[in-house]
Amino acid sequence: MISRQIGSQSSNGALPREQASFPFAGHLIAALIVAGFLLRMLSLAGSELDVFAAIAVYAGAVITIGVGEIVLSLFACSAMIARALMATLTGAIVTSILLLASSFITGLPTGQLLIWSGVAVLPLTWAVSRRRPASTGTAWQDLAAMAVAAIIVAIWCHDFAQSATVLEATNQLHAWDDNYVHGAQLAEFGDRLAVGRGAILFADYPRVFYHYGMYMLPSTVLGAVNASGLAIAVAFLTPLGLFLGLTASFVLASQLSCRLAGIAAVACLTALPDAAQYGFKNGFYSFHWLLFTTPGAGYGIAACCVALILFVEWYRTRATATLVGAIIISVAIFQLRVHFLIWFAPAIVTSFLLQLDFIRRNPRRWLGAIAGGSLSLIVVVASLEPIRHFWLSHSVVEAYLNLAYRSSEPNNYAGLYDWLTARLGDVPTFFVAALLLLPAAFGVLLLAYPLTLSLAMRTHGWIWTPFDTFPLALIAVFIGMTLYAPAAGGLIDELQHRSFVFLYVVLAVWNCAYVFRGTPLSFRTPAARWGLAGLVPVCVALKLLTNFDPARPHFNWGKSHYDTLLNPGIISAAQWIRGHATHGNTIALAPVDSAALIADSPTALASFTNLPEYLARAGSQLKQDPARRAVAEQRLQRLEKIEQLHDAESVFQLLKEARVTYFVWLAVKPPSFDSQYSRAVFHDANVSIYQTNAATKD
Repeated sequence: MISRQIGSQSSNGALPREQASFPFAGHLIAALIVAGFLLRMLSLAGSELDVFAAIAVYAGAVITIGVGEIVLSLFACSAMIARALMATLTGAIVTSILLLASSFITGLPTGQLLIWSGVAVLPLTWAVSRRRPASTGTAWQDLAAMAVAAIIVAIWCHDFAQSATVLEATNQLHAWDDNYVHGAQLAEFGDRLAVGRGAILFADYPRVFYHYGMYMLPSTVLGAVNASGLAIAVAFLTPLGLFLGLTASFVLASQLSCRLAGIAAVACLTALPDAAQYGFKNGFYSFHWLLFTTPGAGYGIAACCVALILFVEWYRTRATATLVGAIIISVAIFQLRVHFLIWFAPAIVTSFLLQLDFIRRNPRRWLGAIAGGSLSLIVVVASLEPIRHFWLSHSVVEAYLNLAYRSSEPNNYAGLYDWLTARLGDVPTFFVAALLLLPAAFGVLLLAYPLTLSLAMRTHGWIWTPFDTFPLALIAVFIGMTLYAPAAGGLIDELQHRSFVFLYVVLAVWNCAYVFRGTPLSFRTPAARWGLAGLVPVCVALKLLTNFDPARPHFNWGKSHYDTLLNPGIISAAQWIRGHATHGNTIALAPVDSAALIADSPTALASFTNLPEYLARAGSQLKQDPARRAVAEQRLQRLEKIEQLHDAESVFQLLKEARVTYFVWLAVKPPSFDSQYSRAVFHDANVSIYQTNAATKD
């Protein structure tokens, strides 16, 4: 049903193919929009910008979009609408994966890799664009939509991007404290001081497995801008992800229906309060908050949307190259946001499996069988003790629901979980509580979905496609993950919670696509133009009138990770070290916190200096594989020994053996080996720095 009209988009409000367009100039204008947006964010973060930095950021945007143009041509998508937007999105995804692979192979900074790739990319882009008919370019309306998305994200991120400079003045980070980790990771790939040194938070040791893709493009700017990793995290990493996710939502809704649907989808995602602001008011399921707290979410949304767009295009054209492209982008989700792939893959596979001929010939019978089988499985799992025991011992359903209900107060259903447990018992409560998380997470979008689906069916007949199944399959995945997913990485919400923002986007996009599918309104009507332009003042008014801070958590345990105070000694130490550091230097900090799991003082120092840390997040390092744990224990023992020694020469010998260049003592009292700070090269209030001549081999 939802994709049958794509071949004739001009009849339902989309831009006709024959209208004037910009085959190559559109890409240059799109790059100008992206570069201008990012430069503005960097300026808010206090980055030192000059003409070289502006040219480098613009060149990076041109190269990235050029990669997207080439890839779309390989995927046989020459006739796709919103070409420059799709090239931007596809280029960001593919370039991130290529940079990641190249970084691991060559060990070079990502900025160098990106610029060198431009030598090959730009001529190819020009050739591909010249061969493509002008009618398949991008109209000014698409570029206007891209500019509006950039402005809205800039409004959202205005205060957030300044949090690094505010931190230096107030010692308080107005952002989730994971940004220290993200800042350090960006430096690991992009700053010459850290590149080639393995894991930046565990110097000269191989990196642990992680989805690093989201760091690639933001890390490239460290070669052109003199900024800390933390500044790039709040001013580039998160804003770029939000921009890509919002732009991808516009293009997906436009591809499924028309550009009016794309405008409406952007409005739903930006101007509409998320479900945490009304109804159950569960801040743990705040769409906007999680986008800022997990910056990879925007990149994951963009990758999933592009994969869906290519699947839709393949369903329309049946071009094998387009199908291959859709599969490649789907696989790429793994390195951009692996949590999303775990949800996306079963949903998209289920959607296409239900289109098999033997199922389509008897849809009611098969749907009844699926529903009956699911219900029977629930009954069996809940009633048979061996199976129930296996389920509860291999999943974290009880701990996760306790987190989502009891630990995420204040909300509007305090005590509901206990009330259900008292009347239904533990296991039945799990199923009921899992279902109740749907309205808590998606609110009006969930309530509107069956209505818009019914409207589309009554208006256009029962023409069911895989893309009509996809939201339903994704909802089923949401419930299944809540009930059956295990812990991942020691976290009880990693698989269950991180990906709900993607389902939120899907519900917004599909609702708008159903409402506007077949509408007689045109994208070129004054109403559509005013609607697009009106999104900006609406978002400005909402921010001014409500003091909207999308990054701020509104549930109790989340508040302990936001507006956290930083020891002022870290900032002063970082400023001194950045003025003296060279490649090969390593920092060690003491006293050491052996239980630190996420963002500790060494991590914050690394995100400011962009230098590798001898031992950061010690508690997390000790929970890794046996080989890594053995090295972490050795380093921890050495630092604890240094804390106890009274002989400065012995301390310096141990630091040299460990190849530590700067030893930072972060305490009001002096270290035992230097009670008068006579050996310190820097001392300020509660921090002192000791320098050795040790250095890691380049």
